Amino acid sequence: MVKLFGTSSLWLVLVALLYAPAAAHAAVHQSHPFVGVTLYQIVRDHPRPQVINLADIDPDAPGIRFLVTPSNGDPNGDAPGDPNLETTRETTLQFITDQHAQLGINGSFFTFVKHTLNTNNISLVMSDGHRVSRASAHRGWIINLGADGRPQIRHVEPGEAAQPGSGLYNAIAGVGLLVQHGKNVAPTGTSFDDVHHPRTAVGITARGHLLLVTVDGRQPGFSEGMSLRELGKFFVAHGAVEALNLDGGGSTTMAIADPEPRIINFPSDPWSNGEPGRPRKVGVSLAVFAKANPNYVPLPQPRRPGAPKAQPAPDQLTILDDFESNAGHFASSPAASDSTHGLYVDPDASITHLERATAQTGEWSQKITLTADDSSKTHGLFVRYLSGHGQPNQNAMLGNSGWVGFFLKTRDPGLTVRIAMDDGVSSDSNHARGLEQSTARKVIADGQWHLYQWNLDDKHEWSKFGGGNGALQGPNTTIDSILFQAKPVKSRQRFTLYLDTVAYNPNGELNALTK
Repeated sequence: MVKLFGTSSLWLVLVALLYAPAAAHAAVHQSHPFVGVTLYQIVRDHPRPQVINLADIDPDAPGIRFLVTPSNGDPNGDAPGDPNLETTRETTLQFITDQHAQLGINGSFFTFVKHTLNTNNISLVMSDGHRVSRASAHRGWIINLGADGRPQIRHVEPGEAAQPGSGLYNAIAGVGLLVQHGKNVAPTGTSFDDVHHPRTAVGITARGHLLLVTVDGRQPGFSEGMSLRELGKFFVAHGAVEALNLDGGGSTTMAIADPEPRIINFPSDPWSNGEPGRPRKVGVSLAVFAKANPNYVPLPQPRRPGAPKAQPAPDQLTILDDFESNAGHFASSPAASDSTHGLYVDPDASITHLERATAQTGEWSQKITLTADDSSKTHGLFVRYLSGHGQPNQNAMLGNSGWVGFFLKTRDPGLTVRIAMDDGVSSDSNHARGLEQSTARKVIADGQWHLYQWNLDDKHEWSKFGGGNGALQGPNTTIDSILFQAKPVKSRQRFTLYLDTVAYNPNGELNALTK
């Protein structure tokens, strides 16, 4: 077992991992952009495509120092009712450029505030010894870079930062302790923990080196992210004795000035053309200052797969399912999806079948019966009613603009409905970019047919669901499911609905179907 994990020995670990059977599909490249800084680029295709950037920093190297985003001077301080707009959001690239730093990553979790770039950061943030954001009782794990630059991962209590001798200098709170005493302790059991998200994290080696890591994600065929357990395993394998997860997802960014400032990872947020790579303005970043290495040779950027080609889609109003002869794309049980909860599963309780003489158009519709189970009394009812078994290649290929929707009829109040869309299929695989869900519509319980439709072009209609990123990226979409939801309801409470005329119109609304 390797005991020391300095820069040179870390490289030996990486080489060993590269040729180990479990990592046989990895490529590892290294460079030395600054004195005391070694940069690793790790490209893997097992267990899924992953692009990882790892910076190993020796805090004792000449010229190394750190800075966390300082306060924006919130004039109201901690006054009652104050929103605590502690920092001004900017990209990590903007931060290292403004500070003339050499390297940086995004840091803490933060809140978005409408109509402003000011933000409240979640739990402790310290910048050069000045407290920017108070510690939270529920998010006490932090990375602290002392006045001497030495890193430590520790737990803090609310108010501790204000105490003399706390040693807190440049500090950022995280969520999810990954490694402790050299062991993987990363949490599991929630979608935040277990879904393969983009990740940003920090670690410390046995020799006190700081590790900065970004894992790109939400980019099928290029880099598809990690769970927190996988991230903890990665840190242990690369010499960390302590590691902490920071804000990830669309925030994940690593920037470098070598010498011109640039972003060296691939953020998952999309540009206006739907392609990922747009850096997000974040509440806090961590900057690294270092001396340039005159012999530095930059690493080439990993090759990205070409943009998926648009597949044929309807060019006019099209009915996708009318239920006149069969269930069409909606042939799954309401309980088929693992996302469904609060549903009583019984052959006579939660079922679907075709119903004659009660149709929005034609003669047939689909009758859906949903029965709540005991857990729905506390957690409510949520049903992801799959289209094409939730598989893009079993659904009708649609465009990335226009309107999509369906008709419902019921007399049972208390439900809301959304539609979930798949962002499209790459030209060479059946991999989805992730699912996006629409805004909710209240289901009208008057026993009449009502149209529920959504605009694919309206970015305010969509939010992330099931690994999505909140944007319909195209170039194609498919219907993944219809989402029914009810607040806590009585056990065995039954909802009976009729579904008909599932449709898509690339040129406008579906209102013509009501005539």
